[in-house]
Amino acid sequence: MRKLLIIIFYLELFLFFSCSERETKTESTGIFHTSLSANPATFDSLLIFDTVSGNMARQIDSINVIDRSITFSNIEKSIILFQKNVADARVIGYQLGEAKASINLGVTLYLNGQYAESVSSYLHAIRIFEATNSIEDLITAYGDLGYQM
Repeated sequence: MRKLLIIIFYLELFLFFSCSERETKTESTGIFHTSLSANPATFDSLLIFDTVSGNMARQIDSINVIDRSITFSNIEKSIILFQKNVADARVIGYQLGEAKASINLGVTLYLNGQYAESVSSYLHAIRIFEATNSIEDLITAYGDLGYQM
């Protein structure tokens, strides 16, 4: 049963990343780029997935590395997904996972117009990165937060 749940989770992640691509042209530069539109059903699957295998850190890491262009395609569900990821990481005491989920949450809150909550989420992550001496993550967090100001 545990292996089946893990396989289902990774299948859902695969389906999440199996998006339809669209090529668009940026007006100001005239350069073509590819954007992705995520399958909304996969967000729901990621939200309800609960592992019994005891490898919750792997699930947290998998969600934390979802490409931002995909999370931007459905901001409201991304907020819920990253809030759950922060909470899950906190429950198992996985500080680095909690901080990275907080960064993702901060980005999505910012894009949803919740600026004060976004800053709070970033500052929470920064405190964890400082406490764990995760310098590269700290630099990225400060850069992202500064860019939003």
